[in-house]
Amino acid sequence: MNTIHKAVSSLSFTLVAVFAAACGDPVGITCQSANGEFAVQYTLVTTGLSAKCQAIVQSGDIVGLTSFNKAGAAGELPRYDVPGSVALQPTSAGDQKSAYVDGYSATLATTDHAYGLGNFASSTPNGSGICSAPTFQAAHMSFAAVAATPDDPATADVDESDPGLPAFEGSWTWSNLRLINTPDAAGTAFAANVQMSLPDEDGAACAIQYKAVGLYPAIPCNANDETKPLTNTDGSPALDADGNPTFEQKPDVAACNAEADPAHGHATGSGINPNFKTVCAEFSKGAAYYCMLATDFAASTFGQ
Repeated sequence: MNTIHKAVSSLSFTLVAVFAAACGDPVGITCQSANGEFAVQYTLVTTGLSAKCQAIVQSGDIVGLTSFNKAGAAGELPRYDVPGSVALQPTSAGDQKSAYVDGYSATLATTDHAYGLGNFASSTPNGSGICSAPTFQAAHMSFAAVAATPDDPATADVDESDPGLPAFEGSWTWSNLRLINTPDAAGTAFAANVQMSLPDEDGAACAIQYKAVGLYPAIPCNANDETKPLTNTDGSPALDADGNPTFEQKPDVAACNAEADPAHGHATGSGINPNFKTVCAEFSKGAAYYCMLATDFAASTFGQ
């Protein structure tokens, strides 16, 4: 994934305190996010989608999220007394960019990007420990079709064929982001809305709106379902790179435990905040599951 990295390194609370008086920065909690990959679960809001649009509806994605402090004057600390910015980039957007730009050397327009960027409404959390970012500049990308390449019959031992790619135009518009920011949960969970415009299999635009809930870190909670081995199209067993059989996946709730659970095969904890109530959520049936906030916990925290 093409993640967005912080422009300003996080500074310790002690360092902020030392310079606060000189620079006018507030001492206390400021609106900042964890920097990295969040597992994000989508709940579909749009109704009446066509069958082809329904086919591209997502259950979830891995989203890179990071925040930025405003720059201070030369030689000074970042500005903690003014609202910073926050950026989000879904893996699905980064994958599209990579397919065209890295795979076929396509050019991304200077006004296009795979991430959405918004500003926090305040430099500090509200009384409930929530930092909000109401609006975002949309992520948008447009690429021309890449023509298919036929095989050269003169080189019988080499297959030069390439399927190319269809034209693509898509956008991701985030809004109403609410990020938890308390002493014991520093920017590690959020709720938001996202409006996507993506092409269906025929290239027609599908407008799809979701409610989204994100949790950091992104922890998979898959386990092999050994009653369901995977097979190749010819019916033979599907093997991994080491020649071992592969299986459909099933949820593994124990993978989300904050504490180690050796009895269930987890020598270390998940790294998820132990104060969060979590579940193992389905992102792709039989293939991908991720630890997510329980619905009631998210609702009480963010008002979902």
